[in-house]
Amino acid sequence: TLFERDFGRTRLVSFGEPLELETMATVVADSEGELAGALAYRDRQEALHIVALATDPLWQRSGVGGHLVAEAALIARQRELSRVVVATTNDNLPSLYFYQRKGYRITEIMVATAVAARGPAQAIGFGGIPIRDEIHLEKVLA
Repeated sequence: TLFERDFGRTRLVSFGEPLELETMATVVADSEGELAGALAYRDRQEALHIVALATDPLWQRSGVGGHLVAEAALIARQRELSRVVVATTNDNLPSLYFYQRKGYRITEIMVATAVAARGPAQAIGFGGIPIRDEIHLEKVLA
């Protein structure tokens, strides 16, 4: 799957909970008959929780991720949820950049929780940055 290729697994830990991506509700982006991206989500404490977002490399920087995140906000509004939340790790600078540009704000930093969830064997992340903390972001829907 696209998630397995991007994350190397289909089981993630987000907001301190182990989650299986294959059992999550998923929005899929199709472009020219090909799988361009996917977004897995769930309801969590009066919010829509984006669990995972993956974009095929051929479609990165083409707006696919932005469209999927906008679709997540639409689903949240339809469910009368007041916000959309997402968690990432301190090393994931592209994700932090992406979500903040989409109007998400950092709401919490869970210090050292990513180390416990991933284990020391997977402690180096994007750009050689040690994976240590889980960062929570949210967007309040108008």
